[in-house]
Amino acid sequence: METNGLRHQFSRGDYVVNGLDLRVPEGSIYGFLGPNGAGKTTTLRLILGLLKRQGGQIDIFGKPLEHHRVAILKKTGSLIDSPSFYGHLTAVENLLVFQKLYQCRKARINEVLELVGLTDTGTKNAGRFSLGMKQRLGIAIALLYNPPFLILDEPTNGLDPNGMIEIREMLIRINQQQGVSILVSSHLLAEMEKLVSHVGIINKGQLVYQGTLGQLMAKRQQALQIVWDTSDSARAMEVLNGRHTAQKLDESKLVTPDLTKMQIGAINRELVEAGVAVYEISGNNKDLESIFINLIGN
Repeated sequence: METNGLRHQFSRGDYVVNGLDLRVPEGSIYGFLGPNGAGKTTTLRLILGLLKRQGGQIDIFGKPLEHHRVAILKKTGSLIDSPSFYGHLTAVENLLVFQKLYQCRKARINEVLELVGLTDTGTKNAGRFSLGMKQRLGIAIALLYNPPFLILDEPTNGLDPNGMIEIREMLIRINQQQGVSILVSSHLLAEMEKLVSHVGIINKGQLVYQGTLGQLMAKRQQALQIVWDTSDSARAMEVLNGRHTAQKLDESKLVTPDLTKMQIGAINRELVEAGVAVYEISGNNKDLESIFINLIGN
């Protein structure tokens, strides 16, 4: 899926989506990330044709959405906002309703129930399902007609840690075993780090980062630093004497780039032998969430 210059605004206000160029490779799990209100759900609704495109281009399976909408949607499963189903029916009964609507083979019902881990729900009505089970039933409905592309909006929102793990493992299984490409939105970067292969970060309707997860991890590695708490940072800088890249923070602290254990030990020994007491050596904990915050500028 590709978008080029995608734009949308409500009631002549600011653009909710402003010049968005997304690239979702075939076979990927693409994490569409951003804070609440960044424009994620609006973008997904535009991609599915639920909102009328005001500017830009949307191509899915290499074809423009505006000219091939029905054909494209027949190959695209989705779950936007909350899953829609009948609470007084069982999982199987719900899927039977959608199977008749989609006119797909009946045997597919057991296949998707096994795929999402709902084969043992029996006669239990869907209205009595846990939140995680309801999400999985919604995904089962989206997968019923065997689409090669799946679009999910915040599928782990409101779930407890176990529910998040279940959804994550299920999506990885669907991607790897069924070959389904997945576009999933979220504001939980730490959770997405365990799931996605590609990342797009949106803020105020604009894309601030797009690339593979590996490239984003490299940004984190570049940002890692070692913080040195000493008796005299000025004297410590003299001892290092340009041989190690360092920056003075205040009268006692300085930072160096990320170092190996051997390098840290050698510098520590060097400082102590020069009469500089070292009280603490620590990392600055630049995790992916910190990179995310830096990218969106908040």
